[in-house]
Amino acid sequence: MDNFDDILKDIATETSTDEQMDNLGAALGMSATDIAGYKAANTADAKDEGTLRMLIAWRETQTSSTEKAALSHILKMAGRSDLCDRYLPMTDVAQEEVQAQQSDASSDEDRTELNKLRETLKDYTPGKSTDTVWDETFPPVINIGLFGVAGVGKSAFINSLKFALKGEYETVAAEGRYDNQGSRTRYRDPVRLTNCIHVMDNRPMKDYSLGQIKGSLIPQICGKRGLDPHKRITNGRVVHCPVFVSDFTHGPCSQVPMQDFLQQLSTIGYSHGDRQLMIVATNKKSQKRDFQTQLELLHSQIGFAEENIWVFENYTEKDHEHDDARSIEYLKFLLKCLDVAERNILYEMTISKESCSLWSRIKQMLNGKTVACLLAVAFIHFIVMSQDSLKRLPFINHES
Repeated sequence: MDNFDDILKDIATETSTDEQMDNLGAALGMSATDIAGYKAANTADAKDEGTLRMLIAWRETQTSSTEKAALSHILKMAGRSDLCDRYLPMTDVAQEEVQAQQSDASSDEDRTELNKLRETLKDYTPGKSTDTVWDETFPPVINIGLFGVAGVGKSAFINSLKFALKGEYETVAAEGRYDNQGSRTRYRDPVRLTNCIHVMDNRPMKDYSLGQIKGSLIPQICGKRGLDPHKRITNGRVVHCPVFVSDFTHGPCSQVPMQDFLQQLSTIGYSHGDRQLMIVATNKKSQKRDFQTQLELLHSQIGFAEENIWVFENYTEKDHEHDDARSIEYLKFLLKCLDVAERNILYEMTISKESCSLWSRIKQMLNGKTVACLLAVAFIHFIVMSQDSLKRLPFINHES
């Protein structure tokens, strides 16, 4: 018999005497007053009604994964081993006990790993805390930028990252509805996870048209777009790790296939500083059957590394019961973003140094004497050309 409700009913029926009722109630942890009240509820018309209510009240304090093992122990304490053999086979009880032990061990391991990840991220300093060869010109803050169409869960994703890191839920980025009008992000909102890790909730893309890449995404990534989405700037906030966010079902995907969009985004991203990209798929629970196939295409056809593709079910304002294993995935994602960001930064630093070295060599070739000679030659050339031009003027008497 698998239905636990039926097991409780049968045990209540088998508990027919006051002594059995007293022993069972005491084993369940009931007070003498409560036991007396339940006994009073047993009437001639419903002789086991009170006993069943007592068992149900006890069950409300239990978890479904361990209730059989707990009841088996209680019945033995009450001197009713006969009911254990009849309604709670040892195989079921033993299986529950093993599962409970495994769950407890897993919980301890998850909590230890979660705490270690939190400490690692809180102590993170760009370039110093990872395997990257550190340079004094490394930026003091790593900017992780989220991009995608409206309503795919970018803001909820940021809230989830901070919740996983801090352990307390806070709406640091306003969540919208999951429709085309869902996004509330109007500006490039930086959210500080730590002093050295910032996440930026960028303005939503209009669609998946290829023009969005060069017209909107790349300028924002390179720090050439400010508060005005139509105005180019210099020395803006650079995105060190771009993250493309999608639920892979939402938005105007039919206008241009997403695979084509991501292919172009990856290609153009590499041509602008060799930037590696991260892909995040949200709404894990509601994905369609072909979802896994889409993710495999990102790797096999477009060339995204598997470790750069992540799938999440966001914590939300309405549903944010903490789960250690779930939070661990968010923090592992953050560590991967930092690794990608540092690789992108190092590439740009290398290119910059090579450019500076080339210009230095040119300046060394053009030493002071060389520059003086060049200036003298240029001056003489100017005088000669000026005299030649004067000779061609009609109002100059060339014979005088």
